[in-house]
Amino acid sequence: MATRFDAAGGQIDGDRDYQEDAFLITRLGEGEREGTLIVVADGMGGHAAGNVASNMAVQTCNKFITAHFPCPDAAAVLRDSVLAANDSIAETVRETAALRGMGCTLVACLLQTGRLHWVSVGDSHLFLFRAGDLVKCNADHSYGAFLDRMAAAGQEVKPDAGLSRNMLMSALTGDDIPEVDCPAAGLELRAGDRLIVCSDGIDSIGAAQIREIVQGQASARSCVDALLGAVTAAAVPRQDNTTVVIVDLLGAAVDDRADRPRFGSASGTAAGQVFGSPGTGGTAATDRVASGSTTGQGNHSASTPATTGHGNEGTQSGHTPERPSGIRRFEPSEVARAAPSRLPGLLAGVAALTLIAGAGAWLYHAKQTPPLPPIDLSALPDRATPAMDSRDEVATTTAVTGPATADGETQSAVPALPAPFRDALAGGGEGPLMLAVPAGSFQMGSGLLGDTLDEGPVREVRLAAFALSAHEVTRAEWNRFARSRRLPLQAGAEDQPASGISWQAATAYAAWLAEQSNQPYRLPTEAEWEYAARAGSSGLYWWGNTPGNGQAWCLGCAPGLEPLEPTRVGQFNANPFGFFDTAGNVSEWVADCYRPSYDAAPVDGSAVEEAGCTLRVHRGGSWRSPSKHLRTTRRAHAPATEQDSAVGLRVARDLPAL
Repeated sequence: MATRFDAAGGQIDGDRDYQEDAFLITRLGEGEREGTLIVVADGMGGHAAGNVASNMAVQTCNKFITAHFPCPDAAAVLRDSVLAANDSIAETVRETAALRGMGCTLVACLLQTGRLHWVSVGDSHLFLFRAGDLVKCNADHSYGAFLDRMAAAGQEVKPDAGLSRNMLMSALTGDDIPEVDCPAAGLELRAGDRLIVCSDGIDSIGAAQIREIVQGQASARSCVDALLGAVTAAAVPRQDNTTVVIVDLLGAAVDDRADRPRFGSASGTAAGQVFGSPGTGGTAATDRVASGSTTGQGNHSASTPATTGHGNEGTQSGHTPERPSGIRRFEPSEVARAAPSRLPGLLAGVAALTLIAGAGAWLYHAKQTPPLPPIDLSALPDRATPAMDSRDEVATTTAVTGPATADGETQSAVPALPAPFRDALAGGGEGPLMLAVPAGSFQMGSGLLGDTLDEGPVREVRLAAFALSAHEVTRAEWNRFARSRRLPLQAGAEDQPASGISWQAATAYAAWLAEQSNQPYRLPTEAEWEYAARAGSSGLYWWGNTPGNGQAWCLGCAPGLEPLEPTRVGQFNANPFGFFDTAGNVSEWVADCYRPSYDAAPVDGSAVEEAGCTLRVHRGGSWRSPSKHLRTTRRAHAPATEQDSAVGLRVARDLPAL
């Protein structure tokens, strides 16, 4: 027996020339295993590119969830559907360079067995209206929401000048997704609940007005129209596209006979048909998919009245209410008359651009590849070491603590640490420059930003003092080892970091250092690496919360900067602990076996190990990473045997007991 509901959706262009939102309402399964899927995507990246991304994300999520329905673990399926959508965007951008920069936010809601499960990325909304209260269910991944969460957690962050609170901190762009909201348990639904799934364009009218409208409308259809009408009436400058989907839970079950009409049957809609984008996105009966790529094709509605189960706008008479001016939507009888999408034409044009670009690239690479341009640090602004504000000073003070006394008080005196040193090697020369890291504790992970894929849950980790190399291991330092083992030498400048190093080779180098110096060298643990890289900071980067200019060697780390290979070590500011290049240049292997979360991870700074482990962790981002991938908490992993030109190493050494 299935839950009855009334659903409707619509959208407006606002003051934008293009509609870049897309949405879908799909009925899945039959009988007791029946469910409903709602997906809303808000495209970005400029005009039709945003339309491509939003349609692609909606289709991919629909196809993935449909293929795995019914879902014993709904949260896992929803999360994987978002990753699949992100991968589809990445693949399209790889094939069509002209679409680089496109992306979208997304909210996908699955109603099954009387529960609501959702996954969201970005700043679109999922509201629950129950018993007169309007509650936002999903996380907000905007900069303003991040600042508010930090303040609520007692770690207020000074806003960076020039950054809008509306700036997105997570979206589907084909790169790694910084934040995903996908609760494991979901929410139990009750008769009388009203769900509001909408893009951020609705922010023009605010929560108080949303609540007033939602409370005053009798049907899903009238609620959609009233909300979109209010957004239009607000007449804010540069009004964004706005999409609204309303789902009313009516409670009791309906007749689940095999011949019960399904959504789309009134208009002869084929199962899985997707409007406004190529392909079908699955085998389920897709009620409506909206994309404003053409006039008259931007708004779709689906409704299951209590009496019939047909899509008749939520009225028993079938009378179609008047449409507020400017609101477009599909009625069941209009679906078959939808205008064709302009998306195929867009893709054809993009394909032509790609052919032209490909020909130019062939001619370019037919000539000798130009050498790496000289590094002009004077062209990189903000070279001075940034001054910490009072918040950062407090974080540094509390992050590095002395041992506790018998009565639990922290000692003020911290044992003296050795000065920077190099160990002599038996075969001649010296090892890397090593810096002592004080004992202390810190909060590891990025829980204050939400469940950021594999960066949580946040836990407190306490570490003993240890030493870590001030720089990434250089090619000159690596080549001493390579000569002793008759391995290929690293070409290039001696003070460039060694790269293309596998985890196995990095471990062998540390063991060789230990043998040559008679000191306990090793790879740092993941906790040690993050502790040293943070250097007491609670920001996204050790220097603050924005990538900045001239702080690291990566894609976009300075205006027009597109590195071709690693640069020389130590050219950028050291962090407060004295370590260089913990962000960018090359990513650095750590000792740990990769796990997709910090559940049950050690709290004493030791490494995660598992029998037969094949995936190992590397940290810090590299020369070919975008700046957002340089966040201190971001994790990456690869097979232990993989040799990647963007991955190198840094070594640790145990210190004598102090």
